[in-house]
Amino acid sequence: MISREKCIMLGTLVKTHGVHGSLLLRVQGFEDHEIKGPGSVFIETNGLLVPFFMSDIKQKSGDEFIIYLDDVDTPEKAEQLKGHKVFIEIAQLSKKKPLHAERDIKGYTVTDRNSGFTGKASEVVNMAGTMLLKVLKDDGEFLIPFHEDIIRKINHREKTIIIDAPEGLFEL
Repeated sequence: MISREKCIMLGTLVKTHGVHGSLLLRVQGFEDHEIKGPGSVFIETNGLLVPFFMSDIKQKSGDEFIIYLDDVDTPEKAEQLKGHKVFIEIAQLSKKKPLHAERDIKGYTVTDRNSGFTGKASEVVNMAGTMLLKVLKDDGEFLIPFHEDIIRKINHREKTIIIDAPEGLFEL
């Protein structure tokens, strides 16, 4: 039996997919590069984490993946798992890809999750070997360290950047 402390919830099985027993998994808070397969997953059933072997996983859209589980090979078997939470061992997560500023992010909407601050990205600048994101708001300009601890998510499709800025950064 796996210890719950060694696992993290990946998402929820929202519906069956196709005729071979695959399922649609809606993940919560993970990027596609963080999820790797094949490997073991644990499906919560009656409060217990039951192991399943995931033979394949394919991204369908942003936060939705189609997963294939060994021994779940009919829509009827898949239907029994619909609505259940899926967990993986923390050790199974891929290491986060390094943050790169290779794309033009000018005009992207920058939002701080903590303060609600919203501005527009102007550019990424290099000052004395430190990469900084220049953000414009009203008549002010803010320089935010371009680091994975602060820049939490860049969505190129929606042209948004989500940050966790240090407290007081926008009060300077």
